Amino acid sequence: MLSSVVLAGACSGGGGLPTGPSPVAAEIEFRYSASELQKEQSFGCNGVARIFPSWWGFTHQTMHLANEGEWIVLFEEVPVGDQSVTISAPTGCGSSRIRANGIVLEASDDELTFAFTVDYDGRVTR
Repeated sequence: MLSSVVLAGACSGGGGLPTGPSPVAAEIEFRYSASELQKEQSFGCNGVARIFPSWWGFTHQTMHLANEGEWIVLFEEVPVGDQSVTISAPTGCGSSRIRANGIVLEASDDELTFAFTVDYDGRVTR
């Protein structure tokens, strides 16, 4: 009997049920699309694409080939706030485009770094 009284007092002291912490990270899928530099090159646009995320201290992650000219990677815990990624293009690839959760990101001056913001609801904005 005494333990149930203590338990009831401990649970009801907050004035309501806890809702949990606010999200501090989101799941973001990056898709990198590249075009070939020159069609006449025998090797074309192929090889390994790497992404260097700011929240990992720009340590690289190898992207997976989704189909010809497109690579993909999923990060499950991208911190909320301003972030960026740098792309290392595969051999023979020219202009590039990267999407984060479907949103096309704008390149910075060096054309390989892309800045974006992650909202608390996981939405990506430029």
